[in-house]
Amino acid sequence: MAEFERNVTMPNILCCLCGVSIQSNPTNMCTNCMQSQVDLSTGISKQLTVLWCRGCGRYNRTQWIVAERESRALLDFLLKKIKGLGKETKVVDADFVYTEPHSMRLKVRLTVQKEVYVGAILQQQFIVEYVISPMQCPDCARSYTEHQWDTVVQARQKVRHKRTFYFLEQLLLKHNICMKAISIKEENGGLDFHWGSRQDANVLTQFLAGVIPCRQSESKRLISHNEKEGTAHFKFVKLVEIVPICKGDVVILPRHTAQAFGGVTEPLLCWKVSAQIHLIDPVSLRTYELSSQVYWRTPFQPILTASQMTEFAVLDIERADEVRQRGGKNSHHHGNRQYEHKKFGLAEIEIARASDFGVNDNTTTIMTHLGHILRVGDACMGYNLATANINSDAQLPKNFKLPEVIIVKKHYHKTNRASKRKFKLKELAKAQLDNRSRAQDEKDYEEFLQDVEEDPEIRGQINLFKSATVTRSINAAHLPQVQDEEMSGSDDEDFPEIPMEELLDAMEQSKVSEEPME
Repeated sequence: MAEFERNVTMPNILCCLCGVSIQSNPTNMCTNCMQSQVDLSTGISKQLTVLWCRGCGRYNRTQWIVAERESRALLDFLLKKIKGLGKETKVVDADFVYTEPHSMRLKVRLTVQKEVYVGAILQQQFIVEYVISPMQCPDCARSYTEHQWDTVVQARQKVRHKRTFYFLEQLLLKHNICMKAISIKEENGGLDFHWGSRQDANVLTQFLAGVIPCRQSESKRLISHNEKEGTAHFKFVKLVEIVPICKGDVVILPRHTAQAFGGVTEPLLCWKVSAQIHLIDPVSLRTYELSSQVYWRTPFQPILTASQMTEFAVLDIERADEVRQRGGKNSHHHGNRQYEHKKFGLAEIEIARASDFGVNDNTTTIMTHLGHILRVGDACMGYNLATANINSDAQLPKNFKLPEVIIVKKHYHKTNRASKRKFKLKELAKAQLDNRSRAQDEKDYEEFLQDVEEDPEIRGQINLFKSATVTRSINAAHLPQVQDEEMSGSDDEDFPEIPMEELLDAMEQSKVSEEPME
């Protein structure tokens, strides 16, 4: 009996309006007549206004949000503004209808379903139009008004170059730290970040404390107060003082700090700066990590900085274990020293100043921590302590004897290095300082770019973008091979080339300011 009932089909009837033969349904109407009699869009708003900020490109809901045109985030935002979509009306599909960007209109094709009669479900499509109304958001309005900031973060470093801030700028861009900053201004010795709220400024200070060794202090100034309501308005100033020790500097630890590290008396080379200062003894490969708390307990200045380096040429090189086996000139000084390190290799090298070639035959034999990358004939940069002007503020121990030369890094003679560079970097939108030498800024920036090329660890922390030169070379792969040979014939063969997979797609603009987020 049950099987008989399942095989029974509904009889065909005539539509009560047009007379077309249809299968029986609760409405006794065909689909066309049902759609003509029932409008599912009744009560649903079909024209709405959306507030949009021209300055930052954000849309206003309960708060200002970022959404690209015709993106999924924008579609979600627009659907939530539609009124009249109750529980009975189900949204089946929604997509954008193309409109010209300058038309200030957005159109969404909406497909909805609803049960109009008992057991009769109807589906319809209709267009919802949104009119974009330009309006300035509070953040943009505040950015065009002076003295509307609530907190300023002053980042300072007492050095003569800006390489630290160039690196810091790339970290801020990669992690989108300055999205809510009202303005960024260059000042002597650092940058000023103006914020609309103290909470946003705290995000920056916490980030700086995690990536560079620094100390922080805060002060506030009363702007206004209301005695009746018991309220007051303050402006806050946060000072972030960065340790004045940079990569490539030579330091001598103060007595109390040296005792904490086991009585270190040798000059140490700073080979890396992160949340801590990383030091190495070039003669023994012993490494030390100096935290910002330990540094500020007994602050000190470097005795030599990168601007005092001299170029040397490597005449001969021999690994430290080979020196010890043959009982070389320096072997008795390093009988029980550590010769292997995961990042460095100890070696004895014979060097001569590049400026002495053709003048004299003076050479020097020293131990260096760069034995893993130096080869005979290479050029390197280091400090000639025999003629260097030692920082007078440095507190040298009694009977202290400095080594003859300290090698810092390998030097690459690459012709037209800047013009052949494959990458470019973003820059923060900041107000420039008028009284600073542009030539010095360009020199510091070029030195920073060279560090990026030579140090994979730095490249791993920032975003690199393909330059226009790389894009043109990819499109012009048919250039003659002779031209390529002329471009690279005089360069170092072991120059650290940046792999193309590390480069992101080229930017539309060379200078990109961060868009504010909600």
